[in-house]
Amino acid sequence: MDFGCNYKEDGVEIYGSKGKIEFSIFKEAELILKTNNNKEKLFVENPKNVQLFYVENMKKQLFNKNYEHPSNRKSATHVSWVMDKILGKK
Repeated sequence: MDFGCNYKEDGVEIYGSKGKIEFSIFKEAELILKTNNNKEKLFVENPKNVQLFYVENMKKQLFNKNYEHPSNRKSATHVSWVMDKILGKK
């Protein structure tokens, strides 16, 4: 998606050795898995408050020193690495 122009396209396609997966980031749309022999569609409804689980886990971490939020520096580093691979960055 490009926020600096009037044309908007919301979709991610990930190609693998046996097919591809397509999904939307911002819209509620079907997730599509395509292989040479099959095409599956799956709809996963977004929660009413998409940030609720994140905020609840932040609260747990703030009040429980033994709890570690699932979205931490380690997972953020991995997500950054994956995004760089998708975008072709080194």
